[in-house]
Amino acid sequence: MHLIQNIRLQLNFIGSISPKYLKFSLLRATTTSALSVLEIILFTLLVNIFTSNSNYNGLKNQIVISIITISLLSLLKNWLTYKLGIIENSFHSLLEQRLYKLKLDLPYQKIDDPQLNTKRENILKSLFATDNGIDTFVAHIEKFTNSFLTIVLSIFFVLRPMYYVFNVNIFWGVIILSTAILVVDASIKNGDNSQRKIFELYRKGSQHNSYTEYYNNDYLESESANKDIRIYNQASMILDEIMEKSRVPWMNIVVGKHSILRKHKGSNSILTNIFKIELYGVLGIIASSGLISVSLLFQSIMAFEKISLSFISLFAYYKEIKGDIFYNDALLEYIDEVSIESQITKDKYKIDLSKGLNFEFDSVYFKYPGADNDTLIDINLKIKNGDLIALVGENGMGKSTFIKLLCRLLKPTKGAIYLNGINIQDYDESYEELFSAIFQDFLIFSFSIKENIVMNQYFEKERFDWSLKQIGMYEKIQSLPFKEDTYINKNFCEYGTGFSGGELQKLAICRGIYKEAQVFVLDEPTSAFDAISEQNLYEKLARDIKPEISIYISHRLSSCKNCNNIIVLHDGMIVERGEHSILLNKKGKYYELWKLQAKHYVS
Repeated sequence: MHLIQNIRLQLNFIGSISPKYLKFSLLRATTTSALSVLEIILFTLLVNIFTSNSNYNGLKNQIVISIITISLLSLLKNWLTYKLGIIENSFHSLLEQRLYKLKLDLPYQKIDDPQLNTKRENILKSLFATDNGIDTFVAHIEKFTNSFLTIVLSIFFVLRPMYYVFNVNIFWGVIILSTAILVVDASIKNGDNSQRKIFELYRKGSQHNSYTEYYNNDYLESESANKDIRIYNQASMILDEIMEKSRVPWMNIVVGKHSILRKHKGSNSILTNIFKIELYGVLGIIASSGLISVSLLFQSIMAFEKISLSFISLFAYYKEIKGDIFYNDALLEYIDEVSIESQITKDKYKIDLSKGLNFEFDSVYFKYPGADNDTLIDINLKIKNGDLIALVGENGMGKSTFIKLLCRLLKPTKGAIYLNGINIQDYDESYEELFSAIFQDFLIFSFSIKENIVMNQYFEKERFDWSLKQIGMYEKIQSLPFKEDTYINKNFCEYGTGFSGGELQKLAICRGIYKEAQVFVLDEPTSAFDAISEQNLYEKLARDIKPEISIYISHRLSSCKNCNNIIVLHDGMIVERGEHSILLNKKGKYYELWKLQAKHYVS
């Protein structure tokens, strides 16, 4: 029952992605089985013409009808195969799209969940890289159905000769029947054992693909990495690493799998041949005594041959379906887990800007999954309209985590953050619309400049040009042959243009400016700026762009002088807060950091 329930769940999942996939596959299975049986009928009719005294015209008409039926069914099968080729390709794309969407819908804090990521990586590696899984499940169901229907239909052609076998010598009948049962039982056990061994091989081997995936998709595609590869002569090392840790182990798995299958097929072949020798010997004796006709003898042999092969296929595909379920269960568990994590409660609050913006951190703690210590500890802070805030502290003190919590990318492990008295977790998607955030690890895509800045918003030429002017990139963009439609880099367009690190940072900031959000956040995306350029940018943001709230993270404390509230973080806690002059007079942590930077400029 558990197996049937799993099959039903997985077929429902496949149907939710591609409703026609299973229907067309089962129709092709039925057509293939019908063609197989019609071959027996046609062969029997042809033998009858030459070996019996039956009505020639009647046999001829039956042969013509059989040929026409076979031709029509063959055309139907070819059409189904054509349609299924399209459906299968579409299914692959839709399935990958479903998995990508699931990841995109995940709460940000779950993106780095080690357990969830390990599950997803193993699923993606095994999804199309093995002979089992969701990709082959429908094909195995189709072939299993084909084998089953062929057996059922072919049995009608062996009932009469088997009746004669039992009638002539019941002992022969018992021996043949017992051998058939033993062959089926041994085939099932052999198949289950082989499947377990193959699944274990793939389970242990899935990690080997991590090396190839990392080098091919991450390392070798990185422009920075390619510089290091050449400077430090890493090419031979990488090739050796891939060969030693991925290619060789994976080939050992493939060889091991084929060794298991060879033994499985060999033992099945021996058992099946023993059964055939017994059966055909007995049928030959009965035919020679004149109890059955030559045509019936050939008909029986063909039917038994099809039943024999179909039985082998039936249990082989039964074994494959069980293997598919191993992989598919992991896939469905992952989808269920991610879907639960991604669920958004209905009837959430919408942002009411008429009330202004009043944020409050109330005893907020945060710890990353798997970490031993809290990153942020007992954060209590109010942020309101008009605030120009600087977050200050050494590396690893929790500044970026603070921003991610405010943007609702992360959820506090203890305490809560409120906006106008309502927990920010209780707002709908309009909450994220409040923020223009440019993080230190921002990403510029290999798309056009316009697409990188406008993103998913409506393009307004005047606003777009104004945003470029604010960060001093308007003249540069206008000088390009395709202006804002110029592609960044040459990944997708030979006329693409490369930009310096500072220019890319400016484009990322322009993206934030174009959004015109109420809260503007700069999480240290200006590392390629010189101190004067950074100071000018902050002044321009405050003077010309005028968001309701601005929050800056910068290691250049000179850029924080104009902020009306400087928050100093140390060991995950707020140790100081206030204006620049007040904090200097306190001679605390901020003063210590300020003096440390100032002495370098003075010296």
